[in-house]
Amino acid sequence: MYARRRKKASLQGGDLSPRLANIYLNEFDQEYLKRGVPIVRVADDIVMLARSERAAIHLMEGAIRYLENTLKLRGNRAKRRITRLTSSRDFKFLGLAIGRRKGMHYIRIHPKSLARVKADLRERTSRGNVHKLQCALKRVKRKMQGWLAYYSIARRATHVKAINGWLHRRVRMRIWQQWKHVRTRMRRLMRFGFTREKAYIATNSRRSAWFMARGYTLTGALTNQWLKTKKDLRRLRLH
Repeated sequence: MYARRRKKASLQGGDLSPRLANIYLNEFDQEYLKRGVPIVRVADDIVMLARSERAAIHLMEGAIRYLENTLKLRGNRAKRRITRLTSSRDFKFLGLAIGRRKGMHYIRIHPKSLARVKADLRERTSRGNVHKLQCALKRVKRKMQGWLAYYSIARRATHVKAINGWLHRRVRMRIWQQWKHVRTRMRRLMRFGFTREKAYIATNSRRSAWFMARGYTLTGALTNQWLKTKKDLRRLRLH
């Protein structure tokens, strides 16, 4: 008989992976707490704090030796870096960054995280991805509820306001696209109080739907207040 040695590992990003990391890296936490080193760890993402660049280099080299030689772990060397805590370009931890204003530090959303959520929302509200505005809003609602809950500890008022305005423009664009024909667009605009002449000029414009969503015609017709009164749009609460 022959025995075959099997190698098993947890899937990256799976439900079991962070639990195993918390169990296995507990020894790492206890070791550096004894040394008086301030660390922050979530699963296998670790941030270690030092007062100077020289101390940070020494600390990182010692941590790598401990992880590889003592705990027999292999890490991604490309993700190991030394940076200032307030560097918005280099420091990013779980989608968050550290800001500084008037000598005070605060938690903020990293620019890459903002770009990622806008890309996701753009996909959810794209013309080719959904056929009805109701479906798009439901998808947006699910995304934003989770996103806002995750970043609840960060300063986000300015970002939420910007995303709100951007989403309103996206909704106006989608409504304009749904009014496909010239007659439909003219009829709808005239219901909102536009004269026949102004409605004719707007509906025969060669501008893109995204451009029209920012213009006077649609912002005057599909105002933020009107959007909030609609049943499906009222459910989309970002504040």
